[in-house]
Amino acid sequence: MPHYPLIRPGLAALAAAVAGAVLYAAPATAAPAAERVAARAGPITRFTGTVNADNAGRFISAIADADGRIVTVRASVEPATEKDWAASRYLTIVDDGLVVSVKDESDGGWEMVIPPGGFRREKERFVIDGVFIARLSGPLQGVFSVGLEIPGHDKAF
Repeated sequence: MPHYPLIRPGLAALAAAVAGAVLYAAPATAAPAAERVAARAGPITRFTGTVNADNAGRFISAIADADGRIVTVRASVEPATEKDWAASRYLTIVDDGLVVSVKDESDGGWEMVIPPGGFRREKERFVIDGVFIARLSGPLQGVFSVGLEIPGHDKAF
């Protein structure tokens, strides 16, 4: 079993997230191994805030810029129905995951897919909360799709 030193709590949490391993105390001489894991992961970008019709495109585009890297997301998502689509061009759908879609004036747009386990419903909103790997695909008919993959899970978006 891999051992990760508890020298720096942030590195230990990162190592566990990347490797999906259980943390064990290890001698201080193992520090270079944890640093190598962190170096492979690259910088971790944190996304927080509220996603709505006004900023969904910018929010999803920013996550797309982190394609292939580990990101943390803690965001509240305002729900929108098909009735809202005509006016706002913003939609949220729950179907084997959460899908947030937004179209721009040129009929291009963004779509973000969050798998089950990466979000929850809280009162009137959805909350995306977790550590993910950002995955960009598309465009398909002018729409770019961003998937938030949960590290260690088989199912990608």
